[in-house]
This record gives sequence, structure tokens and C-alpha cells, in this order.
Amino acid sequence: MTFLNCWLSLLRWDSFQCLIRLRRLLRYPLILLVFDFHAMALLQYLVIHCTATPAGRWVSPQQVSDWHTLSKPYGNGWKKVGYSDLILLDGTRHSFVKHDQDAEIDPWEITNGVAGINAISRHLCYVGGLEASRQKPEDTRTPEQLQTMLEIISEVLSYAPKVKIVGHNQFAAKGCPSFFAPFWLEKMKVPECNIEWQDPYGYAKFFGNPWKRNLLVKK
Repeated sequence: MTFLNCWLSLLRWDSFQCLIRLRRLLRYPLILLVFDFHAMALLQYLVIHCTATPAGRWVSPQQVSDWHTLSKPYGNGWKKVGYSDLILLDGTRHSFVKHDQDAEIDPWEITNGVAGINAISRHLCYVGGLEASRQKPEDTRTPEQLQTMLEIISEVLSYAPKVKIVGHNQFAAKGCPSFFAPFWLEKMKVPECNIEWQDPYGYAKFFGNPWKRNLLVKK
């Protein structure tokens, strides 16, 4: 949505929504308003990730932040963490960015999760994703993690009902999140309209045949 459209939308919304929108627009420099810069985009994807760590290994939010933001060779050297939210082994949820909880992605909500779609995506990660031996990808989500993940999905769908939920491996040739998300989402009775079924790298067959899962997941 452009800034011009944002201002015009004020005419259509009730007073409460107008105040929220006006407060958001006033955060931006005047020059962005002049050039009608596309600073906000509709949320289109909720992408599921894993930390690619062995089953049962405790990983803290600070560790994940260090992996992503420390300068090489100690980290990836990114400006931001790759995930919006992290689900710890005990189901605790940690948010790396503050969310407005609406159907748009603001500049401060963008994280570095999947190249090419970050401006229209929110990234959800669970700790785990490798079997204990680290030899192959495995869905290691604990019952607590599963519960929290479903709660986050329900929350996002409440304010972005058209969002598509997808696994990282549906956008990149890597095992993450160590399962084929559409199969699980369908089993959890997530509405079909919110499930993205694209599978350009063949991971539906990969995770449907456990004997094939003999490679490490690379972040």
C-alpha cells in the first residue's frame, strides 16, 4: 500500500483505525511522503523455520541473534535476525521484532528469513530440526512447541486472513524446517486457502520417504 493510498484510506475507516494509521504515517520522514514510497506491504507469507540444532539441545534467543548478526566468521553478518519469532523447547515464545498485528509489514517488522520475500513475510522458527546425532533433518518439535506454533498461526490468521503458510524448504533447496509444512497444516485442519502447496525442490517426496533424509539441514 502506498502512502497516498494510506492517506486516502483514512476517509474510509472508523475514527479508531484512523488514529492508528495517522500515528504510523507520521513516523516517516517527509521525503518518503513526497515520493509516495512503498514503505508498507501486505503480509503474504508466514514462513516456518527451524534452528537446525539437535533434538533436545537448548538454544536461547541470544544465541540465535549472535549466529545471525555477529560479523563473519562468528556469525552471518546480517543486520537483523532472520526470524520474527522463536519458539523455545519449552514452548516459550520470543519475539525479535515488535509486531503491529495487522495485515501489513512495516519496515521495522522485516527480518532476514528468506531472500526475495522478506518484505512481505513474517518468519516463525522453532528450536530443533535435527536428530540427536546431527546426521539428518527431523521434526523435533515438542508438544509445547507445537501448541505455541498453532497459537501463533491462529493469531496471524486472525488479522491477516489471506496469508499463506509455508515452510522455508518451499522457497529454498534446504531441509528447514525439517518437515513438509503443507502436510502438517492440513492435518491440523488449517484452512486450505491458507496453505501454500508449491514444492519446487521436491521436499514433499523427500520427507514422505524417511530413508532419504540422510543430509544435514543447512541454515
